[in-house]
Amino acid sequence: GGRAAAPPPGRGDPGAPVSGRRRRGAPAEPPQVEKRPWGFQVVGPAVERLVERTSFDSEQGLQRFQMALDRLGVSSALEEAGAEAGDSVRVGQVEFEYQP
Repeated sequence: GGRAAAPPPGRGDPGAPVSGRRRRGAPAEPPQVEKRPWGFQVVGPAVERLVERTSFDSEQGLQRFQMALDRLGVSSALEEAGAEAGDSVRVGQVEFEYQP
C-alpha cells in the first residue's frame, strides 16, 4: 500500500490546535494607565517585562527604555490620562519622572 503517514500534530496539520503564544510582531496588550494620588501607575505584561529587562544604570539603557515606552504605547497612554512633564510614573517597582 502506498499510503502516506499523517504528519505529527502541529506540523503542517491544518486540523492541529493553534498555539496560544503570540507571534513575534503581533500587537501586545496595550498598557493600562491608572491615575493615583502620587502620580500614574502603568500596568501591563509587556511594559512590566520591559522594566525587568532594563538596565537603568546606563544612559544607553535609559534611551532604550524611553524608545520602548513609545513603541509600546505607554507615552501616548500617559498623555491621554493627563500626565504632564514632571509627574511621577510607576511601572512595577520602578518610579520615574514623566518627560514627554
